[in-house]
Amino acid sequence: MSLEAATGTEGWDAVREDRPDIAILDWMMPGLDGIDLCRKIRLEENLSYVYIIMLTAKGQEKDMITAFQGGADDYIVKPFREGLLRSRVAVGEREKGSSGMTRHSPGKTSNSESTVPKWRNWPRPGQSNSSMPNAWPPWVC
Repeated sequence: MSLEAATGTEGWDAVREDRPDIAILDWMMPGLDGIDLCRKIRLEENLSYVYIIMLTAKGQEKDMITAFQGGADDYIVKPFREGLLRSRVAVGEREKGSSGMTRHSPGKTSNSESTVPKWRNWPRPGQSNSSMPNAWPPWVC
C-alpha cells in the first residue's frame, strides 16, 4: 500500500488512519513540515514504530543531525536515484521485520528491548557505559 499527502497535516492524518510501516517525509512540506511531522509520529503513543526516511534538498550536516534528533531513521538528499530510495526502503523493511520496533520518542530513553531498537540505547562518543565496554559497534568508525 502506498499513501500520498500534499501537506504535512494530510500526512499526519494518513499516518494516524492508515498506520504505515514506513514513511518517506519531505522536510519542506506546506503546513506541518517533515521534521515536525516526524516528531509528532514519534510522540504518538498509539502508533507502532514507523520507520521514517527524510527525503529533502537540505544536505548540510546540521540538517541531517536535526532530522536524526527529531526521530528520523534515514536521510536521503535530493536529487537522488530511484535505486537509492528503493534500497533505503528495503533497509526499513528489514529493520522493521528483524528488530521488533514498536515506538521511540525523541528525547526519551528506554531500556526495554521491545520498544526501542537496540542501537537507540548505545551511548554516544565520550559517554561511558560499564555494561558495554565498546561504546559503538565495530562497524561505526
